Amino acid sequence: MKQLEEKIYEIALSLISKPTSYDLFKKIKQGLKCSEIFHRLLEISKLETQEVYANLYGKDVLVAAQKIFERCLKLNIIMISYYDENYPDLLKEMAYPPILIYCTKNFGNLPCCSIVGTRYPDVTSTRTAYRLGEELSASNICVISGMAIGIDRASHLGALNSKGNTIGVLANGIDVIYPRQNKDLFDALKSRENCALISEYPPGIIAGKWTFVKRNRIISGLSYATVIVQAGEKSGSLITARYAIEQNRDVYVTGGYSFDLTHIGGIKLVNDGARLLYETKDIFESIPNYKARELMISKKTADSLIKENIQKDIIADIIKEDSRLDISLNENENLVLNAIDFSGSEIDFLIRKTGLKADIFTETIISLELCGCIARTGNYVYKK
Repeated sequence: MKQLEEKIYEIALSLISKPTSYDLFKKIKQGLKCSEIFHRLLEISKLETQEVYANLYGKDVLVAAQKIFERCLKLNIIMISYYDENYPDLLKEMAYPPILIYCTKNFGNLPCCSIVGTRYPDVTSTRTAYRLGEELSASNICVISGMAIGIDRASHLGALNSKGNTIGVLANGIDVIYPRQNKDLFDALKSRENCALISEYPPGIIAGKWTFVKRNRIISGLSYATVIVQAGEKSGSLITARYAIEQNRDVYVTGGYSFDLTHIGGIKLVNDGARLLYETKDIFESIPNYKARELMISKKTADSLIKENIQKDIIADIIKEDSRLDISLNENENLVLNAIDFSGSEIDFLIRKTGLKADIFTETIISLELCGCIARTGNYVYKK
């Protein structure tokens, strides 16, 4: 009973306004229980829930905490406080860690790497995030991301394909599905035994601009390394990179293109000291006492993993090259396909490289496009 009462106080402290002004973390690190801290604060100040919580749970802190506790029990949401043994060790290293996190499952202290980037990536960056997620997860490194569309989604799907660990960190309550396009992804992470959704926001809370910023510090805080995949100058993923640097964690950036504004944020990070990522194994250096093992990548494609309601818009861009083995290609089609670089190639370059006549080359490109092996953007051709 005392443990249950203490949990109510832990929730309560996570709800009060202006937590930094009360020196909460200083008091917590001194070893004081939340119930003791709460009653000491009550003697010197009127404690109320933050406005974002009060709208749903009311201003009375203890009443709101009780409501949240009961709602979590009803929804089978796990509440892990800073005091609990299964609170992630890396989060405790942060200056202002969340006092309490809400989870779909206990996930312990897994070696983690976060992958973040733009919501509207190009084909190459989408495939890169998918491959990173797949290979890291297959190497027993948990993939952390923010459950957004684009790079976040691709990295989670890659991890799911290798049947490894992946955790989605939300900017809202974990019972709130946002964005709606990722409902299939939410369902997958909730149903998989080795996956989880987590948030510092209680159930029912809707995401706002400031909640995404706070969410990003947890993404980097859980991770030994953060990988930025395609970030513009004002990309939110740069906030995650900044938090990672402040937390003394490694930051990696995947390659971009000169004069491409959608990659300028990542390029600036490299200029400021971030590491340019060449291959997944580079990240192993950031994991303490990590013993590398052979990458065991499943040949399944991502759309075989998630139920029939999967969103096809991004999956079409991240189907693995291995899936093309089931397609019977003729000599010219194989010639053109093998000539396309990982980052894509110009059509004029491919004509010169393959030596095919223009009419035969055009016929071959159309055939490859129809069978789903390539995608075209203007004068550029990409492998799918």
